Amino acid sequence: MEIPKLDEALIRLETAVSSGRRSPGYCHRLWSQFIRARDLYSCVVCDSPKQVAAHHILRKSFLIAAKYEIGNGITLCQPCHAEMHMAYNGKPDLGKPMDAEGGENIERMIDLLGYLASDASDRGILCDKYYHLSDQYLNTCKRFQGIEEELTFPGIRLEQAYWIWRQTPRAALKAILEANGLKMPSNFIQRGPII
Repeated sequence: MEIPKLDEALIRLETAVSSGRRSPGYCHRLWSQFIRARDLYSCVVCDSPKQVAAHHILRKSFLIAAKYEIGNGITLCQPCHAEMHMAYNGKPDLGKPMDAEGGENIERMIDLLGYLASDASDRGILCDKYYHLSDQYLNTCKRFQGIEEELTFPGIRLEQAYWIWRQTPRAALKAILEANGLKMPSNFIQRGPII
């Protein structure tokens, strides 16, 4: 899709969300249209153009505010989308730890963030404008991982979300280091290649 048309789709979505038109169908339809257009109407995982749909990477039931965040969406074909919902597709019990019911498939969620960042980078459109995630989204991810909100991660917000989830949960990492007589620096970030 041409950038001007993509920008038009983004403006329509932002206008609908900011104007209070929060009817589930209308805003979700605009969000879905933008995600699929941005991803060139092809599955970001396998490149299939058949039966594609926009998928929320982090379920909106965990963070309702992420429902229309464009960095939280990825285009998937029907088989790749079905794989994401295979284990559990109900409303999660938020009193249980994340993925306790098997619905999040955290490793697969991290893979989707990586696929999305790699695809955007390869296409030359990796920027917050087309892959925005809010501070609330990033801070929620940090809380799930036991990371202090003040710790900053490199890259645009999509890349930051990827790196936040790629970290070994802080409690486990601290326990391993302490068992070996080491202390973790407060600004420690695990890094490597994206996907």
